[in-house]
This record gives sequence, C-alpha cells and structure tokens, in this order.
Amino acid sequence: MNLALPMELQLFLAYLAAHLAVYLLLVASTNGLRSERAIFLFHLLPALVSCGTMAAWAGLQQDAGALAAAVLAAGLQGVYSLSFLEAWSLAQGGYSLSILAEVEEAHRAGGDPDFSRLERIGSEKQHARIRALQRQGLVRLESGRYLLTRRGRNAAAALGMLRSWVDPAGRG
Repeated sequence: MNLALPMELQLFLAYLAAHLAVYLLLVASTNGLRSERAIFLFHLLPALVSCGTMAAWAGLQQDAGALAAAVLAAGLQGVYSLSFLEAWSLAQGGYSLSILAEVEEAHRAGGDPDFSRLERIGSEKQHARIRALQRQGLVRLESGRYLLTRRGRNAAAALGMLRSWVDPAGRG
C-alpha cells in the first residue's frame, strides 16, 4: 500500500505549517491580530487562495487522485482553521479566568469577592460586541432598543438553520 502523498499535498501541508509559524513567530506579538475579525480574515483569505489553487490544480489534472487530494486539502484547511480559531477563542477567556481569580483571592482573604470591577469589564465587553454588530449592519438602535436589521434577521435565520442541522434535538 502506497501512502506517499502527492507533491502538491505535501506543499499544502507545508503551507499550513508556514501559516502557523507566521502567526506564532511574527504576528502574535503585534496588535494586528487581536480582534476576531482580523484573526478570521487571517485564516479566510489564505484558505480561499490555497483551496482555490488546489481545486484549479485538480481541474487541470482531470484525475480522481488529484480531486481527492484537493478535497483532502480543503478538509485539512477546515480542521486547521477551526481548531486554530477555537484555541484562539479559548485563549481569550481572560474574563472567566478573572472571575475565578477574584473568587480565589477573596477566599484566601476570608471575604467575599468584589465583582464590581468585573461587572465593568463585562459591561465593556457587551458594549464592544454590540458596536461590532452595529458596524456589521446586523443591529440598529431605535428608541433606546436594539433591533435586528434585515441583514441581522437573515444572519439569525442562517445560524438558526445551521444550529438545527448540527443540533436537531435543540439540546445545545
């Protein structure tokens, strides 16, 4: 059984390793990729180019093996990017860690936790999230209430369909 990978797939795996290395060595220390949007685009744009290149290569080869390699590359890109984004998101869990640290500190001091600072942080996070939704045109402020825009309703419907597909029993 021949398990040798085609050269194109080897190059694709090298690209994934290089993408991670660029993030770890160069970009993680800058403020350029601190937002969700920036980190998403850092994955989306190269993924479109690399998967598009693999698909074009498979189309030119007109070979089942080339098509399988392109599909495998797209799957690997998806697993890599989703795993990366999940890990990045978990690493941003500083707020939850702050809550735990406050409880631990209060326990050591023999008192009750002072969550007022954390409440301010939570409020700031909530307002930042709402501003991001407004910038994306998903919500608008009207008469002191936040309402979904048409685009927001469409996004909510699409996410609802996706959720019903991945969690049909609604347990999640």
